[in-house]
Amino acid sequence: DGERRRVMELAVEHVAGRVPVVVGLLSPGTTHVVALARHALKAGADAALVLAPFYLAPSRAGIREHYARAAEIGLPIVAYDNPARTGVTLDVEILGELAEIDGVVALKECDRDLGRVARKIQAFGDRLAILSGEDDLAFATLALGACGGIWMAANLFPDLFVALARAVRSGNLKRAREIQYQLLPFIAATYVPNHPAPLKDAMALAGRPVGPARAPLQPVSASEREAIRRALEQARSLPRAERRSSRP
Repeated sequence: DGERRRVMELAVEHVAGRVPVVVGLLSPGTTHVVALARHALKAGADAALVLAPFYLAPSRAGIREHYARAAEIGLPIVAYDNPARTGVTLDVEILGELAEIDGVVALKECDRDLGRVARKIQAFGDRLAILSGEDDLAFATLALGACGGIWMAANLFPDLFVALARAVRSGNLKRAREIQYQLLPFIAATYVPNHPAPLKDAMALAGRPVGPARAPLQPVSASEREAIRRALEQARSLPRAERRSSRP
């Protein structure tokens, strides 16, 4: 926990108010999440990303309490729905309860059931900032009405994701779809069972090393690194004029 708390402090210090800092609070224990949220607030973070409690398979009441107690700290809460990794789905019914909690302001959505995602956006898009969390579904989720996203590949290609989002908002769905397709090989090469180790490797190849992955994640193989390198080059092949169009 000491390391996690120090990382929060360093992130806030380094960013120095240039952009909002959202800290990830991923723990199945409510008491643990509350303690980390309290430290994040003290450190100066702007919001907390709180994953649905995993492994324990809590009831709907338990999920609500998890978020309500985190929100009591006073830090804006981004609920995080990632059924594939937690075994828990923040469905329309429970999301309706979370939307009633003061301080729950947004949802990072990694549900791959686009029908369910559409129902959530339809029901709560005017009350919560619903953010796409699946890189390969960025175009689809934005087209359904998500207002933004938190994406893995945006660590390397923020300009492409901004261009994609702006194209959707302006109604240029053809251009948005082209950008999504441009990114798919990189997403496929890095979002694999050993993730996020391949992303860390890609960051190093791009000259932005962030350190190796820790066990149980494993170093990428030579063949995996070559696939990542090729995917990086393909994503970078978008004409520079298109990249510039994403800038303010």
